[in-house]
Amino acid sequence: EIRTPMNGIIGMIDLLVASPLTTEQLEHAHQARASAEQLLSIVKEIDSEWFGVTWDSGNFRSADPYRELEMIAPYAVTAQIKVKVAGKPADLPRVVGILNAVNYRGWLALEYEEEEEPKVAVPRYLAELRRLTAAPAPAAK
Repeated sequence: EIRTPMNGIIGMIDLLVASPLTTEQLEHAHQARASAEQLLSIVKEIDSEWFGVTWDSGNFRSADPYRELEMIAPYAVTAQIKVKVAGKPADLPRVVGILNAVNYRGWLALEYEEEEEPKVAVPRYLAELRRLTAAPAPAAK
């Protein structure tokens, strides 16, 4: 399971760097960034169709979670879409766009953990995801 350490490292660095830091703390933040980059380089070096990451849109909590999702997207073998990203309503067109940009062709799983009645909310979110992922109709001849 590489998802948890990668998300933990990458997802928290921006929050740390955005806060007031001493010189020593800033050095630690730079070390954490280097660790994240090393971990990502390991993922890049493994040349196997059987290796990848679970792309989970809800695991990023930095100032720019969509940038982090873009970094991981090329290595996704499965994608879990949550209705919130970094505690805010997910920009579903942007989430799907990130996956489309890397030609992702795997499964999309909606993970719903919100307060609204799931019997009402889940069908609405699924309809939106279906609309966003639908292939364009062939041009009429």
